[in-house]
Amino acid sequence: MRPLIIDDTVRQDLKSLGEHARADEYSLDDLLDLMNGRIDPPGMDEKFFRLVPVGYKVVCTVENHPGCKMLHASISVNAENKLPHPVSIQAIIEELGFKGKLGSDDPNMTVHTNEPGCINILEKI
Repeated sequence: MRPLIIDDTVRQDLKSLGEHARADEYSLDDLLDLMNGRIDPPGMDEKFFRLVPVGYKVVCTVENHPGCKMLHASISVNAENKLPHPVSIQAIIEELGFKGKLGSDDPNMTVHTNEPGCINILEKI
């Protein structure tokens, strides 16, 4: 398991990332543009991601889907085909402002790993 270091600086960085995501939401049109390759993914825009010690990349957005708004975190580590440990993921998403817990049966939270080396957590807000 890779260490995760959340000191006061990282805590503030993750909090500000979550706040930025809420202030600069992706509209449905943005999501369609993203799917069609007309705009770069948020993980390529430094306003939407943070690098967290040791070797984590955290991307956070708020997305307006039909019928609901989702807080979306995408978390990866800098090792091929490896995923972050669930304890690390939970610590990160709490700092971003997620309310749910990984592994719970919370109907407002969805977790998927359909991108190699990346875990996506979505929570209805």
